[in-house]
Amino acid sequence: MTNIIFVDTLPHYIKSKELSKIIKYNSHFITTNIDIFKRIKLTNKTYLHKKNFLGLFFFIIKMRKRGDVSVTIARTDSLIFQLLYKFCYIKEIFTFDEGLYTLHPNSIYNSQFKIERKYHTRLFLLSKLIDFPIPAAFFYQQTSNHYTWFPKDSFQDSIIDKDKIIEVKKNKEKNYDEIKIMIGQPWQFMYITDNQIKKIFHFINEKGINIYLQHPKENSMYCNSFLDDGVSLISAKPTSEEFLSNINLGQITLYTLSSSVVCNSPASYLINILKFSNSSDDLINSQENLSRTLSVLGKNFKYINLD
Repeated sequence: MTNIIFVDTLPHYIKSKELSKIIKYNSHFITTNIDIFKRIKLTNKTYLHKKNFLGLFFFIIKMRKRGDVSVTIARTDSLIFQLLYKFCYIKEIFTFDEGLYTLHPNSIYNSQFKIERKYHTRLFLLSKLIDFPIPAAFFYQQTSNHYTWFPKDSFQDSIIDKDKIIEVKKNKEKNYDEIKIMIGQPWQFMYITDNQIKKIFHFINEKGINIYLQHPKENSMYCNSFLDDGVSLISAKPTSEEFLSNINLGQITLYTLSSSVVCNSPASYLINILKFSNSSDDLINSQENLSRTLSVLGKNFKYINLD
């Protein structure tokens, strides 16, 4: 049986990936977020623009041809999810945490048993005429299982049947002796090939890099396509230099192709410059300038060949 997993935020996607391993059905991810869609490495995935009702219609037809399906959802008030529920042959509903709203007795997920006019006049009138949209609390009452990362005791005020609550085993907290940070760059302007970009991200994933510090002008396509979900992706504000100078986590090791950000890093940081044997002249000059500057500044650095 196909399990439709609807996600529209990155935290929901990360959690739903865990659930796809627990719920023993064939997962098919559907999202309205293009960045999430690009991060999903499975072939069974569908992107729907929020206003693409024709695309949603064809997806529903596709699912109806498969017969009975299940659906996994956090945000049960989503109109796209509710249209799937309304028109597909939904045999089971699996819900999972929508943050603290799942626990709070006054949230719509625990208290909305009818659409009230004070919240949304148009939806209120629709619900009176065609019984749609469906009150969000309905799904907590109908769920086959609710998967949670909270302790089961936290659900005292929730309407979810306590026998249907399943605690997802949390990964053990990791203690790192060393924090590894990759300094992102606008790869599309770095005089390197697509194959070399892939090598960089393969190195990041295999080396156990903890943090990828994204460049403001970087094309997010590369991170979405190649960066493992286990690597924390951070866009630092106001600057990457400010972010690095304020980290106090023990031993910090930086990795870069040729970013000047490493020049302003604290003296205790170790710096690794990633290198290719067949680099372009522009990249060679950039890396030579970087190494000279680091030497003048007395920084501890070395080269790592990726070939």
